[in-house]
Amino acid sequence: MLPVYLIAAVVTAEPVLLDRPQPTCLYGDKFREALRQPLIASWEHVEPRALWRRLMEERQVAFLIDRRVDPSTLLTLSLTGEPLQAGCERIAAAMGAALAVPDNVLYVGPAETVKWLRTTIERHEQALHDPQRKVPARRRLDLTARHTVHWQDLDSPREILQQIARRHRLTIANLDVVPHDLWASATLPQVTAAEAMTMVLIQFELEWEWEPGGEGIRIVPWREPPPITRRYKPRGRQTAAQLLADWQRTWPDLVASVEGSEVLATGRVEDHEALRATLSVGKPMPAATEPTPLRRRLITLRVENAPVQGILQELEKSGITVAYDAARFRAAGIDLNRPVTLDVQKATADEFLQKLFDGLGITFEIDERTLRLKVKE
Repeated sequence: MLPVYLIAAVVTAEPVLLDRPQPTCLYGDKFREALRQPLIASWEHVEPRALWRRLMEERQVAFLIDRRVDPSTLLTLSLTGEPLQAGCERIAAAMGAALAVPDNVLYVGPAETVKWLRTTIERHEQALHDPQRKVPARRRLDLTARHTVHWQDLDSPREILQQIARRHRLTIANLDVVPHDLWASATLPQVTAAEAMTMVLIQFELEWEWEPGGEGIRIVPWREPPPITRRYKPRGRQTAAQLLADWQRTWPDLVASVEGSEVLATGRVEDHEALRATLSVGKPMPAATEPTPLRRRLITLRVENAPVQGILQELEKSGITVAYDAARFRAAGIDLNRPVTLDVQKATADEFLQKLFDGLGITFEIDERTLRLKVKE
């Protein structure tokens, strides 16, 4: 698949539609393959929800924006060929959020929610096999069957939860604790009962439990799920002690121990995926690392008559999100194509940016991997 070029100028808020058609969305292997495809895109002054819908139309991937994330802040962002999932992570970061990828959905939400979302879902799936809940095998099949959930603009969360419950023949206890709200349309393609219920309720910092027999759920206050413990056998001639030592060199904070010929490791779903990946190739892989926060970098750069915009684009290629209000910059007469000459050696981010923006009328704020530019008052 060729990269898709998406170029958007000023985009206004989406209209409210009470009969929005259910979109065609990928799922399973096709969804995962779509996340690996490169994305080259440039957006200027775009309303985030419209941006995500454009991505859904172009790439056929579903998204869900958590109600606690402000979808109204206009974004200016360029992507330079990274995989779609990495690009979506940058879009989420520009919104002040993070990205989780439960099966078949891109979930944009607060970082702490994203951190535990998939583990919460996994815990609910595991609970169906708890002997104390006495869920018959046939009922487990019904609850783990995948269905597409679609709702319209201005549908309420209670209505959405009832739609999910009807599909899986579930009762809901304590539904009245869900606050009244009106949501924008969304589609969750081919999700289980646990995935759908969790992605809706977690937005209100609510959790749920299976009722005995799997005939219903009971809504309860949110609580962080316990991490998951799994067993791993080394490959080839490697011993469990050697495997553990390799893992601990890569992940110093890993909670794990040797038990007989196996390694017992405890963590989130994403942690176990990383561990399994090392076994699939027969050797430890480096831990997935995020780009270094901007304030922790020392910058060496020598350019003559290079446009400011080009330098900012190079920062973006290194994992930094640059956010600013392009319309306000134009109104203030700020030209990011102005050429500059710089010669800095091991400068801090603040020193570098002060020189870069000298005389341009720009102030800046640094937040980890996000650089926010504003018109100097």
